[in-house]
Amino acid sequence: MGSCESSGTGIVALMRWVGRYALPRWPGLAGVLALMLLKVGLDVLRPWPMKVLVDQALMGKPAAPWLEAWLARLPGHPAGGELISWCVAATVAIFLAGWALTAASAIANVGFGQRLAYDLAADVFAHLQRMSLRFHNRKAVGDSIRRVTADSTCIATIVKDGLLPVLTSGATLVATFGVLWGLNWPLALASLGVVPLLAATMKRYAGPMLDLSYRQQEADGRMYAVVEQTLTAVPVVQAFAREAEADREFAKSAEASLAAALASTRVQLKFKVLTGLATALGTAAIIWLGARQALDGQITVGTILVFLAYLGSLYGPLESLAYTSSTVQGAAGSARRVREVLESEPEVRDRAGALAMRTARGDV
Repeated sequence: MGSCESSGTGIVALMRWVGRYALPRWPGLAGVLALMLLKVGLDVLRPWPMKVLVDQALMGKPAAPWLEAWLARLPGHPAGGELISWCVAATVAIFLAGWALTAASAIANVGFGQRLAYDLAADVFAHLQRMSLRFHNRKAVGDSIRRVTADSTCIATIVKDGLLPVLTSGATLVATFGVLWGLNWPLALASLGVVPLLAATMKRYAGPMLDLSYRQQEADGRMYAVVEQTLTAVPVVQAFAREAEADREFAKSAEASLAAALASTRVQLKFKVLTGLATALGTAAIIWLGARQALDGQITVGTILVFLAYLGSLYGPLESLAYTSSTVQGAAGSARRVREVLESEPEVRDRAGALAMRTARGDV
């Protein structure tokens, strides 16, 4: 299992720490990544049946040499109605393959993510047991329980919803932009106009999302502490009729948790709205430019359709990369709480070579 020796809080330090848990689980990591990359390849193929249907089957336009070579491999070298059937069959086959990959990826993600979370939770639990009584007197038990059970899932979120989507989004961007460049390089260059807007949005909101996420996790931890302290002392609470006071304490902690959650959500919504606005403006610009080129006879209707389909495949990963920043920053708040425990040095240590007490007797 990994450990946390560095107190660095930057994204590089966080990724290095996460790697200490993810890399030992490399078979699961490789399986999840392979399924995601297969899905990328399938997404690259998805728009082509529509282009062939519009340009070749319906409008009878000649195909590009490389596409004609692929069509020639079909039985009977179909045209017209037969080609329509092949386009429909290809669309259905791609859909079914995509569904199967999505299901397999979901199963692999759950297994891999849960193992990561259990590895981290085991380290946090073991470290808490080695901490001194004074440490536990300063920390509410409920908050410590939350760090073991809830905050430890942050590592699965960072890997499955952060690092791996970044890798697959990068592969999708390269493959998609290569196809777009082959279809129409001026439109491909114009499609990149949204990148500066997305970068500026990420830079503006990354820090606030991390800080607010940490505050939310801290507020949730205090609520857990109130519940734990009240329920473990129920006899005393009932003996002194302190139920109403306990209710007020819980309501106060719940209100603080709600306020922190709403503040974090507001920032994330602003981030996602600006990200979506940037890609919407980019799509509108491409539609206008593509329509002008079609009116001038520079490109076909099928090319416009497939270009717009690939544009979604280009902007989807760009938005995913932007949202990944939001996801990682949110999980980083929990990671910070977990690392606070792992980086705490025990005040009392066993002497080197000390033997564990294996049996205990009650004789005086």
